[in-house]
Amino acid sequence: MKSYLSVALSTITSREKDSTTLLRYPILLEEADIVGLEDDASKVEKWILESQEASTIIGIVGLLKRTLIKMNVDEKSLRKKDVEELLEKLKEVLGDKKYLVVLDDVWGNERSWWDSLKSALPRNLGCRVIVTTRNVKVARTIGAIEKHIHRPKILSNDDSWSLFSKIAFAWNGGKYPNSDVAGLGKEIVARCKGLHLVIRVVGGMMLGKGDSVSEWRRILEHLKEALTEENTGELVMSGLGLSYEVLPTYLKPCFLCFSMLPETM
Repeated sequence: MKSYLSVALSTITSREKDSTTLLRYPILLEEADIVGLEDDASKVEKWILESQEASTIIGIVGLLKRTLIKMNVDEKSLRKKDVEELLEKLKEVLGDKKYLVVLDDVWGNERSWWDSLKSALPRNLGCRVIVTTRNVKVARTIGAIEKHIHRPKILSNDDSWSLFSKIAFAWNGGKYPNSDVAGLGKEIVARCKGLHLVIRVVGGMMLGKGDSVSEWRRILEHLKEALTEENTGELVMSGLGLSYEVLPTYLKPCFLCFSMLPETM
């Protein structure tokens, strides 16, 4: 299993030539490089493999046509079909098979969409549905019982530094270049408060900075202003927002292009 990390492709520098440095160091974390989630992964894996229970909803606080196409259903046969017909087709294809459905980053408590999708998921022995969400109410709304709701803990200081180092110092084999940079890096990590996503985003921002102490110190001062939220959810959003702010000017318009793409069934 591989985990891909989207890296903020720029720095707070105005020199666009420096911003391309990060493109040389794409972040590709192998399973062995994942930090601080080993116990969490084992716990969820155990829930998935509990073969003696019927279909189970697992909460961790696609689109129908694409799902069916991935299941080798001919795309032409799906044209002009409405939602109900697509759901019936999904139910037919699944049949008596074991399946694992992952619904990533689910928002809102409206469950009508889930009731529709659930009707197409046979309750076969050993089947599983995993939902990732930042709102425990969402997991409960779609049927995850308390014993199957997993709340990942924040990383320890050591694990936080280890994860940050693997990303920010990827150009140097994951090792900090000197003690001055290490000291500044640990101050940066402390502001991430053990949150995986924030550490990864900020680590990506620092990737390619090399051993320039002045550059690291300048960015640390910027982070002190940006990462001041106490609420973890707000801190995550601040970190993501910061990753956009430090993109070079010529990349920011790309997000406008993405916003113009229509959602498809």
